[in-house]
Amino acid sequence: MTIQLPQDFIDQLNTAADSDGIRLPFTAPIVWWKHGKNQFKQFGGVRYFGGWGTNAEEFYAAIGEFGVTPTGFADATFSGNDGDFNVYESRAVVFAPIATRKRWITKESGKGRSHIQMLCMMAQQEGTEFAAWGPIVLSAKGLTTREIETAMRNFESFTSEVRQQVAPGVPPLYFWRMLGTFGKQPEYTKVGSGDNTSMITYPTVYQPEKVTPEGLERMFVGNEVAGQMVQLRKDASDWLGDKQWKQSKEDVAATDQPVDPYLAGGFIPDEEMPF
Repeated sequence: MTIQLPQDFIDQLNTAADSDGIRLPFTAPIVWWKHGKNQFKQFGGVRYFGGWGTNAEEFYAAIGEFGVTPTGFADATFSGNDGDFNVYESRAVVFAPIATRKRWITKESGKGRSHIQMLCMMAQQEGTEFAAWGPIVLSAKGLTTREIETAMRNFESFTSEVRQQVAPGVPPLYFWRMLGTFGKQPEYTKVGSGDNTSMITYPTVYQPEKVTPEGLERMFVGNEVAGQMVQLRKDASDWLGDKQWKQSKEDVAATDQPVDPYLAGGFIPDEEMPF
């Protein structure tokens, strides 16, 4: 079988969109990256291994609209500066990327860090097959943004040969991929320097031992979902072009350029919650 797509679908999403205030005109829960911590071993899950979390109320509303709880997500309670709050969490998500916006956040202290938001179509697993669940926004800050971008390139790399065989000309974004933490043991990375260090967890893309034509066909979103992704990209144009997301690290003068706190030794131990 040769996977094919209408040329219009290929053209519409095969260009990167690099664009807070503007809201998406459709339901798309924000799912943010949460670093795991060794002291939460007794809890397991995202708090220990690292993974994704989303506001329970917002996610519950999306479940009501889309009709089913996605595979792998479970309710949990996280603690923040304002107390405990309810979330849905999953160590990994299966999705196909639609468009990405990225910015450099500068704080009053003069330090800053990158922030990425990726509009995606998330999948619901049904046995060995995947079906579209609905749109979500994956969100991460700091060096995690770099790891996500690296993971996306890795996916393109290890599927490249088989994609050229069975899906020539079809952009890699039209294939499901899994991003998160895997395995029975957490993988912590030490960041910072001196007495100002922390152990954090980064997301990686799941890579099977071998990518087969049959496996790649199961990973293809299908023409119907591809069409939905194209429409979502069109509907998200204002969100992607939000002026608050136009500032980048390169826009800052060299003399005033902030540095990523992870690289400067002033690490930020937790991601800021989006609510």
